[in-house]
Order: sequence, then structure tokens, then C-alpha cells
Amino acid sequence: MPPQTAMNMQQIVNAVRSMEGGLRELFAQLLRTRRRVYGLDAKDRLREAGRAASMPVEFRSQFGEDIMIWDLLDGQIDGFFIEVGAFDGYSCAVTYVLEAVGWKGLLVEAIPERFEQCRARRKNSRVVHAALGKRGSGGTTTFQVVEDQYGGMLSYHTTTEQHLRVLNADKRLRKSVTVPLTTMDELLKDHAGRIDVAVIDVEGGELDLLDGFDLAKHRPRVMLIEDNDPASRLIENAMLRHPYTQVGWVEVSRVYVHNDEKDVIARAGERH
Repeated sequence: MPPQTAMNMQQIVNAVRSMEGGLRELFAQLLRTRRRVYGLDAKDRLREAGRAASMPVEFRSQFGEDIMIWDLLDGQIDGFFIEVGAFDGYSCAVTYVLEAVGWKGLLVEAIPERFEQCRARRKNSRVVHAALGKRGSGGTTTFQVVEDQYGGMLSYHTTTEQHLRVLNADKRLRKSVTVPLTTMDELLKDHAGRIDVAVIDVEGGELDLLDGFDLAKHRPRVMLIEDNDPASRLIENAMLRHPYTQVGWVEVSRVYVHNDEKDVIARAGERH
């Protein structure tokens, strides 16, 4: 390749990288603005209902997942949620704002230190220390805590080859801890009432968790399922067996709505 052509190619690469950086910053600024606007809307709805928030009203999710849920459920200030991979209950938490405005929920976290932090912060929800697995799972299991830039958010019980490749390429250190092992069905065995939202973010263990989660019985209205390997279509194919419609993505999470929720599906269509 002639030197001038090589120089031009490098200039193009640098320009593309610069544009990508600019777009990321633009997205971050837009997300910060939306968080503030949606926070004001949530406070207004509480004020109109004559209620006070149980915690500071903040939209905390990493990519705007909580904003999408707020839109899909039309600013609902009562409900029941599940968040698996709840971490400390605050950092990048999808359901934090829901609890703040009055929802109750079930939070599940396997990392012992993060579980304790979550339990201390999320007083109005049930917080469980466990990893979730396939139907029939119980006892204890080995959980891998990853030393990552997020404080352990990339930690896992079972995971995908893709996730392991990323961790190995980045030379991420891991330590093994023993944690309780159970299933979603076991945690919900005494639950009565509707489940409005289920957020599943377990770094590659989503299929095992879904195997132990009877969707025909529990019928969450809205589900956010992290899928870091969409090319495999494993999660997509698993959900085809259930009466759910995928209405979109939020970064790496598939967004599903139960087919009976016609109004919610219609609102999802209005977002596009």
C-alpha cells in the first residue's frame, strides 16, 4: 500500500474513533438528562397521589433500563419486581427507582459483600443471598467473583464461552466463594399476586435460571434478560416457547412483554 494511502486510511480510522467517542459522550449526556426529567415525573406522580418516596428518587440503571420500564408501565407507582444480579442494590440498579416510589420486590445477589450492601440499602424488599440455577437446584455452589472495573459485576455462577473469553483476554482475576444455590421457583413458592417486572442479569447463567423459573405459572408482565451472545440465539429460542413478545433491546438486554399485555406492547411500539 502506498504511504499516502496508508496515511489516509489511518486518518479515516482516527476520525471514526473520534466520532465513536463523541457519540458515546452524547449518549451519556442524553441519558443523564432523561434521568433528571424522569425523576421529576416520578416525584410529580407521588405528589399527586399524596405519597412520599421511601428513598431518594433516582433513575440508576446503566443504560436506561429503568426508563424503559417506567414508559412501558406508564409511570406505575405500585407493583412487584424481581431483580437477579442485584449487586449492591444501588449501582446501576434497574429497580431502585421502583422501590423508591413504592414498589415491593425480590432482590437476589450471590456476592456476599454486595448482598450485605443490598440488604442494608433496600429495606422495603426481600433480599436473598444465592445463585440461581436449573430446576431442582439446591444446597450450595461455587461462585466466581471477578475483579473487574465495576466492583464485581462480571461475576458468575455458570456462564458462556464468550464471557470466559472476554475475561481471559482481559486477564481478569477471579476468586471462588461458596454460596447458597436455589431456583426462582423455590424463592417464589409463597408469592401471591402479580409480578410486574423481572430483571435477569447473571452474566451468562440466564438459561439455567430460566429453566428453574416457571413462566407459565408466574407470568411476569415485563422481562429484561441480559444476552451478551445474541448471535447464538439461545435466549431468543428459549423464550419462543413462552407467550412473550420481544419489544426491543436496551443495550445488551432483551425486553419481553407477555402477550396478554396488549397495552404494554402498544406502548412499546410507540417508543419506536
